[in-house]
Amino acid sequence: MLILITVFRNREDELVDCFKSIELIDKELRHFVRHVIVDGGSTDQSSNIVESYKNAGLIEVNSYTVLDESIYEGFNNGIKIAEELYSENDYVSFLHSDDTISPGINDAIRFLINERVDYLETITEYEVDGKIHIRKVRGRFSFFRAPFNHMSLIYRLGVHESLGYYPLDLGSMGDLEFMLKLIRCNGTALGVTTRVFGIDGLSSQKKSIIPYLKNIYCSYSRSNNRLIGGVAVLVRFLARILNG
Repeated sequence: MLILITVFRNREDELVDCFKSIELIDKELRHFVRHVIVDGGSTDQSSNIVESYKNAGLIEVNSYTVLDESIYEGFNNGIKIAEELYSENDYVSFLHSDDTISPGINDAIRFLINERVDYLETITEYEVDGKIHIRKVRGRFSFFRAPFNHMSLIYRLGVHESLGYYPLDLGSMGDLEFMLKLIRCNGTALGVTTRVFGIDGLSSQKKSIIPYLKNIYCSYSRSNNRLIGGVAVLVRFLARILNG
């Protein structure tokens, strides 16, 4: 089973396209897919859009309203709901409200039906000024980037039992610590595009340099990589200076 998790607040302008992209999942595969939707407390028309989507009956949808203080608290809320509803051997992937599914998701679903891994990384695409850019699969350590494309990462729900949830004190780096632990698990990559990434999200925003570097170091330190974390901070600091 693949469980898509969407966490949002006041995203009425984005949810229609996000949900419509579910139509790209092959009809014969939709019974392998579930969608957990967590509204962090919207005051716009988001809830009406969710209800229309549920009524369309494309896939099984479970929607909740759970107030949160940050996006990563919302992520954890979604994960905990999924843990109550589904098996530890089912897979989860975050479908952000400003992202859309790509046809390659069908290849990923078929792979997961036949294989057993802790994580599956896939390709992400995003558009800037009318030009399509591709974030290829990584699945390896890099001083410059997180080990995975978090937008198109699929992983086994049960890994949270040993790796913990997303930390709430690391700002936009809240997923880095988790990914640095996840890369030690049994996983693989699949060269298909499963997600089109919205570039206006939290991870795309330019960060204040000191908190940004501090949170990177904390992520490495908590995953038992203090020395590597120090080098990563230095490399990213120099890259920020060179790139202005």
